[in-house]
Amino acid sequence: QRRVHGESQSEMKIAVVFALLAISTFAFIRQDHNSLNGGEFSLAEISKVNSLKETSMGRLLLGMAEVHFKSDAPIQRLIQGLQDFEKELQEGINSENEAYASKKAAHEATIQSLNARVGEAKGEVALRQSRINSVLNPRIEQAQSDIGRDSSTKGQKEEDLVNAEKARTLAHYDYTQRVNEHNEFIAAVDEALPLLNGLKSATPSLIQTRKATATLKNVQLKLAKTKISELALVQALISLAINQNFVNQEILDNVISKFNDLRKRLADSLALEAANEAQAQSNYEAFVKQTEAEIAELTANINKNTIIISDTQREIAECNHVIDEKTFEIAELNESITIENENWRKETDTHNSIIQEYNREIDVVKQCQAIFNNAHFTDYVVSRLGN
Repeated sequence: QRRVHGESQSEMKIAVVFALLAISTFAFIRQDHNSLNGGEFSLAEISKVNSLKETSMGRLLLGMAEVHFKSDAPIQRLIQGLQDFEKELQEGINSENEAYASKKAAHEATIQSLNARVGEAKGEVALRQSRINSVLNPRIEQAQSDIGRDSSTKGQKEEDLVNAEKARTLAHYDYTQRVNEHNEFIAAVDEALPLLNGLKSATPSLIQTRKATATLKNVQLKLAKTKISELALVQALISLAINQNFVNQEILDNVISKFNDLRKRLADSLALEAANEAQAQSNYEAFVKQTEAEIAELTANINKNTIIISDTQREIAECNHVIDEKTFEIAELNESITIENENWRKETDTHNSIIQEYNREIDVVKQCQAIFNNAHFTDYVVSRLGN
């Protein structure tokens, strides 16, 4: 057991007590109950003496009393020694209580510090978990949603580009076909008009008639490919002129007039077709430029959100690493708290045991003082020494 020792006079007295006990004959201690009937010491007081003999401190002090009387020393000096010894024991209690209070303060400070660190670690865990749940996970979900939306839009625009290119190619092909047809008809008309005008000056020869007929039939073939509103009328006039061998000048003039009119209209149509084709090509190129720019922007957004997801996942991993570290730290701190509390429980048990021992010793000393102060104690001890 823990006791406070120093080089004080009180401790020297205790040492002397043990020395006296060592050199005593212990005759008083070894006597049985029947031999303790001397003097006028009552049975109750003798019973108290026997009770004291059951404790090491009681045996020590009673042995000390016997040695004291053998040396013919005054009883008051023995009583004074007991009073001093009681004070020393009380000082021991005070010293033990002070040491215990100091250790208790240190223990409570340690527990408070450990609990504070546990609180800080739990705060870190809560902070990281809250950031994961309320910021990082929603950020990833939003980025994934944006990527899904932008990828779908990008795919649609790429499909629109393919479809627009097909439509433009087809439209340009139709335009080229119309231009070729119009140019062929105009060329045929340009070939026929001089022949028809030549037939108006005189009666046409057989050769002129045959050539004009062949030329007009070619014009009919070319004309059939066009989409003019008066196609049936022009075809009928040409057939009528051919059937009459170009003799009827009125019909011939109508044919020539229609050819001139058609040529002009087809020339105007070609100019309009060219303008429309140029505008369509310009619109297509503008659409392609705009759509490609939008696709590039969508691609950039997809790449940006992909990076956001990667960076956020890295931050989540870092947060989880901190959470794991702090969780382990919390477990260690709680274990330290458990160990500290268990050590303190043992420390408290030891303290209580020491205080109890001090109090038992003080009680023995007080009982001895009461016995030694008894007026009959001296006669009782003297009568025993005489045996």
